[in-house]
Amino acid sequence: MPVTAKSDQGALELDRFEWAAPDRIEIAGHWTGLRGRRFIRPTLILKGEKGPKRLLALLEHKPWAPEDGEEWVAAFRWDGEPVEFESATLHVASGIDLDLPAPRIEPGEPPEPAPAPAKPRKSGSAKAKAPATKPDPKPAARTAEAKAGDAPAKPGAPATPDLAEALRSERDSARADLERLDAELASARAGVDRLRGERDGFRRERDEALERLRRLRGEFEHERQTHERAIADARAGERESATKMLAEAATLRASVERQREIAYLERDDAKEARDEAIAACSEALAVRDDAIRARKQAEHDRKQAFAERDHAIKARQRAEDARRKAVGEREHADQEREHAVKEREEIVRAHERGLPLHPPKPRYLPEDHHEHRSELAVWAPRAAAFGLLALLAFLVLHLFGAL
Repeated sequence: MPVTAKSDQGALELDRFEWAAPDRIEIAGHWTGLRGRRFIRPTLILKGEKGPKRLLALLEHKPWAPEDGEEWVAAFRWDGEPVEFESATLHVASGIDLDLPAPRIEPGEPPEPAPAPAKPRKSGSAKAKAPATKPDPKPAARTAEAKAGDAPAKPGAPATPDLAEALRSERDSARADLERLDAELASARAGVDRLRGERDGFRRERDEALERLRRLRGEFEHERQTHERAIADARAGERESATKMLAEAATLRASVERQREIAYLERDDAKEARDEAIAACSEALAVRDDAIRARKQAEHDRKQAFAERDHAIKARQRAEDARRKAVGEREHADQEREHAVKEREEIVRAHERGLPLHPPKPRYLPEDHHEHRSELAVWAPRAAAFGLLALLAFLVLHLFGAL
C-alpha cells in the first residue's frame, strides 16, 4: 500500500523509496496539491544512530518538475555499504519538507535502467533518377497477298465474265493496299531509325549524366565525410568542454557543500556564542545591579562616614580643648606642686627652727584656700583628657583608612 507524505504546500504519494543499488537510493511517486511550484535540486536527509546524513539528487532526472499524472523520480548517490536508518526528510522547494519513513533495503541485484529512447536522425532523401528506357517500337505491317488468278470454278459451273472482273478488281485493290503498306513500312522503318538515333543520344546523355552524378556523389560523399568529421571533432570538443564544466561544477558544488556545512557549523557556534553572550550579559547586568547597590550603600556609608568624621573632628576639637585645659590644669598643678614643695621646705626649715608649721589664718580667709588636694583628684581629669584624645585620634585614623 503506497505511503502518502504531506506538507503545507502539497503531498507526495510514494510508490517506492528503497535502495535500488548498494550505492543508489531512489524515490518514486506522484505529487498532488501543487500549483505553479518549481522544484530545486532535491535534498534527502537520512536520520540514524550516527547522526543525520545529507544527500543531493543526481542530475539524471533534472529538472524534477511535478506534473499531474506523471511519475516523479529522484535518485541519490550513496558512498559505502547500505545502512539502516530510522527516518528521512525530503526537501524539494522552499516550504516543502516531507517526513518520510526509512528507505527499504531489499536483497538482490538492482533493476536495470530503462534504455533511453533513440533520437530521430534526419536523413537526406536522395532522389535517384532511373534512366527512362523507351521500348523499341516494332511496327506491325500487315501483308496482304493478293490472290492472283481466277477462283476455280465448281465442277459443272461455268465461269462468268462478272466474276472474273470482280476478282481482278480485288486483286488490284490488294496490290494497292500492299504498296501502301510497303510505303508505311518504309516510313515506319525510317521513324524507327530516327528513334534509335534519339535513343542512342539519350543513352549517351544518360551515361554523361550518370558520370556527372557519380562525380557529384563522390564530391558529396567527400563533403559529407568532411562535415561529419568536423561535427565529430566539434562534438568531441563540446563533450570535453562539457566534461570539464561538469568536473568544475562538481568541484564547485562540493566546495559549496563544504562552505554550507561550515556555514551551518558557524551558525551553530554563533548561536551558542549568542546564548553565552546573553547569559554573560545577564550576569553582567546582575553584577551591575549589585555594583549599583554597593555604590549606593558605599555612598550611604560615605555620607555616614563623613558625618562620623565631622563628629570625630568635633570630638577631636573638644578633646584638644580638653587637652589644652588639661595642660593648663597640669601647669597649674605643677605650679601648685612647686608651691607645695616650697611650702614643705619652709615647713621643714620652720620645724628645724622650731617655728609653728602653719602660720595663723586670717580671720576672713576662706576655709578651703589652703586645703590640700589628693593626687587622684589632681590627675583624674588629666587622665580622662588623655583618654578622650586617644579615642579621637583612633577614630580619625580609622575614618581616613576606610576612605
